[in-house]
Amino acid sequence: GIPAPQTITSNLQEIELLYEANRAMLRTQDIMDVLRVLRTNLAPDAAVIALVGIEYAPNDRNRITGVMLDYEVTPGQERVMHEPITTNERVYRDIYQFLRGLQGNVLFSPQGSAVTNNPLSLMGNRYTYESHVTLLLRERGQIAGLIYLLFDTPKPLLDSTRQLYEAISDQVAIAVENQKLLR
Repeated sequence: GIPAPQTITSNLQEIELLYEANRAMLRTQDIMDVLRVLRTNLAPDAAVIALVGIEYAPNDRNRITGVMLDYEVTPGQERVMHEPITTNERVYRDIYQFLRGLQGNVLFSPQGSAVTNNPLSLMGNRYTYESHVTLLLRERGQIAGLIYLLFDTPKPLLDSTRQLYEAISDQVAIAVENQKLLR
């Protein structure tokens, strides 16, 4: 049958939002701009948006040597930094094993920051949050970074929300990689 009018309206709003986010992403001048676009277009209610870089050994792309908090955007502050989230070699190995098994480009936790089977929940050591979305940034097939969108309240995981983040994740990864190349 024909979709209900509210479904059509909702779909059109999602397409418009994705279109505006993609247009804004194309105009970004630096990585902080990328995070601002995410805040403005997709997550205005996020308590924190943070980019975490995953560093690999130069001669061994199977060994993580650093997990660094590189950028942080909160409602009142924007910070560029390069602070280790952990320096524990065992945690690096756990993160590598976890990342290797991931499919897709987006992780969702609609409730609770205590996702215990996920070594990436290290952000829970730095921030208190109720739910999050994590965009996986891939370079040459390997995860080179993560963008965390942390929320103070539980967020229902609607199919439309998942699809929206999935649709924008590739564009975000391309924008971040382009900005790294321009540095």
